[in-house]
Formats: sequence, structure tokens, C-alpha cells
Amino acid sequence: MAEHQCVTRVPIGPQHVVLPEPVHFDLHVEDEKVVEAGFKLGFAHRGIEKAFEKRDMYSTLFIAERICGICSCSHSCAISGTYEKLTNTVIPDNARYVRSLVLELDRMHSHLLILGHLGETMGFENLFMLTWRDRELLMDMLEMITGNRVNHNINTIGGVRRSVTSAMAKELERRLDEFAPKWDVLAKFYRMDSGFAHRTKGVGVIPHDIAWAAGIVGPNARGSGVDLDIRNKHYFAYGDLKFKSVKLDDPKGDIFSRSMVRVQEVFESIKMVRALLGMIDDKKPFSVEKGPRMLPEDECFFNIEAPRGELFYYLRGNGTNKPARMKVRTPTLATLRGVPVILPGMEIQHVPLTVISIDPCICCTER
Repeated sequence: MAEHQCVTRVPIGPQHVVLPEPVHFDLHVEDEKVVEAGFKLGFAHRGIEKAFEKRDMYSTLFIAERICGICSCSHSCAISGTYEKLTNTVIPDNARYVRSLVLELDRMHSHLLILGHLGETMGFENLFMLTWRDRELLMDMLEMITGNRVNHNINTIGGVRRSVTSAMAKELERRLDEFAPKWDVLAKFYRMDSGFAHRTKGVGVIPHDIAWAAGIVGPNARGSGVDLDIRNKHYFAYGDLKFKSVKLDDPKGDIFSRSMVRVQEVFESIKMVRALLGMIDDKKPFSVEKGPRMLPEDECFFNIEAPRGELFYYLRGNGTNKPARMKVRTPTLATLRGVPVILPGMEIQHVPLTVISIDPCICCTER
């Protein structure tokens, strides 16, 4: 760091009122402006990857969902897909549809969570309350499908544990019809409110080249104009859907652009959920009759688009029913690499909002 006469070191975390999870940001501030920034992880270690090696492959699905409560289904789908890829297990169409359905509902509730949290951080308590109120409708839909609101436990190796009946599909359509107009109103606020725009436009800019070079993923990358969406690989049912990755007309890489990506993705997810509800046939199988029992001595990886971006699972088998090695790379670990680059030059008052806008999940990262 260059020498400055009036530089003040401002440590934030790992225990701090603005941080719900343990992470340390080390800011060097001169005249209310950040001149250097860094972060440290490693304050919590949950030992989940090691726990995978001590359990049979079916038990690890339940452990994977505990990596993160917000995107639990993403972890369950990713680890299931990894096992299925290594054992050459082909899942039924119904399983592909149900997994994609739950993933998109999970994506919507995750996006509403972070958008509401942005409002709370700004002091817009009413925006926070309204966004989280409507998020409850999505949580209720997830509970109807899976039986659980947070850790859904719907996946098994070779399919899903339960399908969606025609009666459930009709009720889900009705609830989606209730949610959609509410989201129309909130989306207009996020797009057009002058107060929200004032606090977010031109703030926390991640330039396109920095986003690409740092390996930033998910809505944060797309908000900077990086066309990266793992759903374009057409895993599960995404090849059967008229799926369009969100691309902004003029992405600025700021908080506003990242927010607009999430706002628009909710609309795209609504379309996909409607389409998937029409594809599911509860008279057809939703799981293979007999799933794999042993893992071959081989290795593979599987990645999906979680709400925060690319979620990567690596698996190595050793001829038993337990993984020899399971490695998880979460989206937050990739995105946090950009923090030391984007914070310098920023007024310190904008730091909390900028950090919140990248939707960090330290719980995911500290496995």
C-alpha cells in the first residue's frame, strides 16, 4: 500500500453488527475514501467435505443440503448429478422436470431475499417487508412440492423422491398467478424508484474486464456484461425449455445492474415454472427402479447454475459406496475475489451496500 499520512485502518468483522456471518474486511480509509481493501475467510470450518467421505453416497445428499439453507436444492441437485454422471445413471424425464422446477422456485426466493436485504441495508424498511412478504408465497410453493421450506430433501440418486400430481400442479399455478402480479408491482419499484437508483447507480462498479479476469459468476457477472450462465449447458430440463439467459441492454456493472439482472431473472423463472408444470406427468416414473450401489474407480465433475452463480462439484470414486473425495466450489468463493479490486476508490458509506449487492454466502464458502 502506498504511504498516506491520514490513512485509517477500519476492520469490519469477523464479528460485526452488519455481518450476519464471520468474514473479515480490512479497509484502509483516507478522507472517507477506501484506498485499499482486503478480506479474510476461514473463521469457521464445518468439515462437510470430510463428512462426505464418511457416509454412503445416499446419505451425503442430506449433508450437501446443509451447506446452504438458501440454495439447498442447488447443492442436492449438483451432488446427485455428479453421482449420476460417474455411474452413468439416466434419470427419468419427470425427475428432470421436478428438479428444474424446484431449482427455479429456489432461484426466485433467493433473488427476492437479497433484493429485500438491499432495501433493508438502504433503510427502505417498507421495500424489505413487501419483498419478503411476497417471497413467502414461493416458500409455500416449495413446501407443497417437497414437504419442507428450507432443506427440501427431494432428490435421490436416480431421480426424485416424489412427483407433482395434477392437483398439485393446478394449485401451484394458482399460487403463481397470485405471485406474478405482486412481483410486477415490486419490479417496477426496483426499476423506476429514484431513491433506489440514487443509491445504486454508479456505485460498486465491477468492470467487464475485472469480472472476467477474476472469474466472477452468476448475476454479478451478468450485471457486468459477462455472458455466463451454466443453464445454457442444458442440464436437467433446461434443454427442453425456451430458456433465455438475462442480458441487460447496457450493463454498467454497478449495484443497479446486478439488481436488474435478478429482477429480470425472476420473470424468466416464472415462465419456466409455468412450462415445467405443464410437462410433468405424474403417471410416469420419477426415479429409476434401482439406483447405483457402488462408485467406480474414476472421477468426474458436475456444475449447475445456483442462484448466486456456478456451483461446482468434483467427485472421485474408489470402488466402494463412499466417495473417496468430494470437492465443492461455491459461487461466493469465486465472486469474493473481486472485492479487493472494486472497493478502493469508493466512499466508505457505500461499502456495506456494495458487499450486500454481490449476495455473499459465507456459510456456503466455509464448508
